[in-house]
Amino acid sequence: MALATKEKIKRYFLEVITGKKKGICAFLLRDGLLFSALIYGVVLNVWFFLFRYRLIKAKKSKIKVISVGNITLGGTGKTPLVEMIARRLIRNNVKTAIISRGYKGRKNSAGLFIADEIQTLKNELKQVQVIVDSNRLRAIARAQDTYGCRAVVLDDAFGRLEVKKDLDIVCIDSGELFGNGRILPAGILRLPLKFLERADVFVLTNIDPAKMNCAEIEISLRKYNPHAQIYKARHVPSSLISLQDGAVMDLTQLRDKKVALLCGIAKPENFERTVQQLGAEVSLKFYFPDHHCYRRGELENAIDTCRRDSIKYLIITSKDEPKIAAADVLGAKNSKTAILTLKIKLELIEDEDKFFNRIC
Repeated sequence: MALATKEKIKRYFLEVITGKKKGICAFLLRDGLLFSALIYGVVLNVWFFLFRYRLIKAKKSKIKVISVGNITLGGTGKTPLVEMIARRLIRNNVKTAIISRGYKGRKNSAGLFIADEIQTLKNELKQVQVIVDSNRLRAIARAQDTYGCRAVVLDDAFGRLEVKKDLDIVCIDSGELFGNGRILPAGILRLPLKFLERADVFVLTNIDPAKMNCAEIEISLRKYNPHAQIYKARHVPSSLISLQDGAVMDLTQLRDKKVALLCGIAKPENFERTVQQLGAEVSLKFYFPDHHCYRRGELENAIDTCRRDSIKYLIITSKDEPKIAAADVLGAKNSKTAILTLKIKLELIEDEDKFFNRIC
């Protein structure tokens, strides 16, 4: 099946389970997915039961294990939090590795496999060893024995109960929370909500500074976990980097400019809102499914369209940058449109010292 067809099907199912797709077909499909979700939920609950009552024991490592995960489908801001934690550990002279199961990507002209989050972390954290392995226990042993690490940060490992964690952090999207409250494939939950009782820390992401009242979210979380600490965070733009020559641009350069956006992320509306808050006018949007593997023709089409509409800046995300660079499209077009990566950092709104005291 062609990649484009697979992504259209994936997008359709996501619209069905989130209720965006209307009509009798979508209604009937949701009912069918609910049955599948009930079976999946039983399996997950049995798995949870076995570890909760220590019928199967999680394996403890000799080094510090910090997990950053979520309970819903993408877009909760895990990767910036992983990066922030790893930076603090390195600053405290703790040799650190990041462990990820990996995501799909594409090969560049040299035949190297490029995956979005993985390559982004490698680009941003030169002092951190990034290990890609779906077997977290094996990866932790490798970080300790091969690289001499004293701490590891597990990216997307909240549901990995076989690993004993020193700190289990769960990112919660403050704008979406738990969707319809159903697990996959009938909803956006990756795990039953009772799994939340295992969390040590909740980080509420995508906080809107103009709507700082998170009391209802905190009440919802306390139903499942009355003891975990809760922190609030927002994603703030830090810089613009030219993909063509690596030049750094000031964020104010976007003010009152017509720009185009190109991304393959879970929630492009958050990216769009961030660019608009910088004073730019978003004239064109090229949105693709999360973890999209870009074809050369797709990128050339975006550049051509920007040129026709006299748009000077095509803005992309850090997550998309490695795959767009791997598509080797930069030298193919003699275009006056600059491709700019908008760098984003995670910022804790309050209690930052308290949070990092839990980390280090």
